[in-house]
Amino acid sequence: MKDPKDDKKNIIKLEDIPKQEVFTNPKEYFDELPMIIHARLSETKREKASFGIPILAKIAVPALMLLLVLLWLGSPTPSQNNVQAILDQVSTEEMIAFIEDSDLSTEDLIAMVDLDQEDIDAIETDEINLLTDDEWNQVMNEYDYLDLNDSL
Repeated sequence: MKDPKDDKKNIIKLEDIPKQEVFTNPKEYFDELPMIIHARLSETKREKASFGIPILAKIAVPALMLLLVLLWLGSPTPSQNNVQAILDQVSTEEMIAFIEDSDLSTEDLIAMVDLDQEDIDAIETDEINLLTDDEWNQVMNEYDYLDLNDSL
């Protein structure tokens, strides 16, 4: 076994080591260094600037992926097609009867649907064309008659 006292005797202090310049710079190294770095960077830029297959692949693959995602999001889901098919089988009279029996108001129904100006114009045109002039006059006469009798 070693004696711990012997280890303490062999310890060298940092201050006791003489200072030496181990590394030296080549003459004019720092004067030429910026030019060397610039030359290496311009070589790298020239290699990357060519429009070879790797550059086109880097552009084409993400563009193709984006196109596929947009097509997938834009296509109708089977449930959307199924709902439309079911609604097509229900008659207008049945829909009207269901809506009248429900507790939904006209405002509630309108709030559920996104209508643009074109849809609103089409609805207004359909409402005006639902009754002929004779039918319209008959309805107006009935309401006038009812209003007059109620006020008496």
